[in-house]
Amino acid sequence: MVDRRGNPIEDNDYSDGANTETGVAKIGELAAAGNRFFVAVGLKKPHLPFACPKRYWDLYDPSEIDLDGYTGVEKPPVGTNAFTAPFSGEPSSYSDIRGVPTAAEARHLIHAYMACVSFADAQVGKLLDALENPDGDPSTADSIVHNTVIVLWGDHGWHLGDHNGFWSKHSNYEAATRVPLIISAPGMDALGSAGRTCAAPVELVDVFPTLAEICCLDFPTQPGGFKLQGTSVMPLLEDPDQPWKKAAFSQYQRTISGDGVADSDSGMGYSLRTDRYRYTEWWRTTSSDSTLDFDEIIGVSPEHRELYDYVSDPGETVNLIEDSAYADIVAELAQCLNDDNAARSGDGWKRPAVDAPVEFPDTYVEWRDAHGFPGQLETVLDDELDPDADGWINLFEYKFGTNPLVADSPEIGVYQDSLGLHIRYPEVLDRIDVSLMPMASSDLIDWSRIGIGAGEDGEQIGNATLRSVRVPSVGLSRLFLRIQAE
Repeated sequence: MVDRRGNPIEDNDYSDGANTETGVAKIGELAAAGNRFFVAVGLKKPHLPFACPKRYWDLYDPSEIDLDGYTGVEKPPVGTNAFTAPFSGEPSSYSDIRGVPTAAEARHLIHAYMACVSFADAQVGKLLDALENPDGDPSTADSIVHNTVIVLWGDHGWHLGDHNGFWSKHSNYEAATRVPLIISAPGMDALGSAGRTCAAPVELVDVFPTLAEICCLDFPTQPGGFKLQGTSVMPLLEDPDQPWKKAAFSQYQRTISGDGVADSDSGMGYSLRTDRYRYTEWWRTTSSDSTLDFDEIIGVSPEHRELYDYVSDPGETVNLIEDSAYADIVAELAQCLNDDNAARSGDGWKRPAVDAPVEFPDTYVEWRDAHGFPGQLETVLDDELDPDADGWINLFEYKFGTNPLVADSPEIGVYQDSLGLHIRYPEVLDRIDVSLMPMASSDLIDWSRIGIGAGEDGEQIGNATLRSVRVPSVGLSRLFLRIQAE
């Protein structure tokens, strides 16, 4: 692809590419100065218009994009009001799109979105390369990547034809409110947390306090004495499996009506997302497009409510708010969404019970409470249960320091040397109310601790220590090892 003068179109012909070049140059300049620095580079893509160099389009075959069943006729969740759907001039305000995109238009838009994501990814790669080689000379050893904090995030998600025709970003649904967040910080390699995925609910307001804590900076005083929104996720960088916030909060303004037929009054939708559920309340407010008091609610109850269960209905096809089987869950989530201030809604993030634990839980009772999400059965964390079906009951998950609600594979291994057979496993040593007991057997019938040596502590993985115990195997034709939690 070439421009009107016949020149090939390059990344820096787009603003994101030009901004990236500036960022790369600035990194080189600041690194050479040898001082601490902060650089922020914002990328517009994949915002509309979905335009980028052709080579990124060529990475994808549009015929492989699955649009099975798509007709372009919006299908909001059963039992919800029409005003909850995303509403904006995107993409219908563009000259080549009229109304909800057809299947052919949808395929082209999704292809374009994927291309723009890859274009943005390439720009991020250039910035990372600049940290590895700030002066641009591969013969010099001037990398600063290992003492640099890197945060990559998106400001919102994007509907790409879900619900048979939802597009753009203006909603409280999953596609609009869920975003990528990647953090790299010095020391994560040593802790064993680098490259891991964390399933805990976190929010974009957490980014600022996280950066402040990593850089040993004091949190600023907020005007009017207000609490700083957001929680530093530093503990999750050290140990992604530890219990964290019970929910993430979001909100979006919308003019609403009781029956959803016509927009009538100003309003706000307040949404809460736990590990499994999304609960949303839509309130009328005193605001207008020219005022800022969007959170001053009118009335004593919300105009409309929504509940989605992402385990049984990941596509948000049915609003469960009127389902009596979920009545207790709705009541619990409603209490989490709001604090005791009746003049406003959506401020339940202030509740200590919703926020992250103040201290790492080192008793089983504290651990159960910390992992107890709203709407979750209390019995899920009983000793002998395995809620994530990964083969490890809760007692083991507690002592290993792993997440009982996310299937994982703890670092357990068996190896042999001249001294005998060794078994290695993670253990949170401060949790002394449960013990891990290595056992040995030669016939899988009789198990004993006789002959098992004392445990040797190895490397640290988050809050757990890799321990290794040995059983002499001289004279034995076979030997089996297991771990018992009690």
